[in-house]
Amino acid sequence: MAVSAFRFFFEDVPDITGNKARLRQWLGEVFRQEGKKAGQVNFIFCNDACLLSMNRQYLQHDTLTDVISFRLSEDHSPKLDGDIYISLDRVEENAMVFKVSRDEEVRRVMVHGLLHLMDYLDDTPDLKAIMSAREDHYLDLYRQLP
Repeated sequence: MAVSAFRFFFEDVPDITGNKARLRQWLGEVFRQEGKKAGQVNFIFCNDACLLSMNRQYLQHDTLTDVISFRLSEDHSPKLDGDIYISLDRVEENAMVFKVSRDEEVRRVMVHGLLHLMDYLDDTPDLKAIMSAREDHYLDLYRQLP
């Protein structure tokens, strides 16, 4: 998989991602373990106002959220393309609420958005439990990377 499969953008927020090579390695491993092929996946970090506007416009939800995923590839495409928008405001607040580091919460939200691109759902307690278990698995995987 090409390193350029994962790109990172920052809209009116600082770059807080750290070691991008390690993130790309990790994200590539998520794809491999899920049996998927990455096309172009963009992570766009922004603020609450940006994500609230998108939530209203595209999902008709009038609530704050930490992540919104848009699958851009067709269902039959061999590679998965998508845009994942992440609110750093929500990430920072959630990190305090859940008593984890901001970096840990960023990775959780990144993989959560990626799992949504891969058709995981979290709109019932059972589906949410499955998704949370996958998130935990991949967060553990990140910790094991060199």
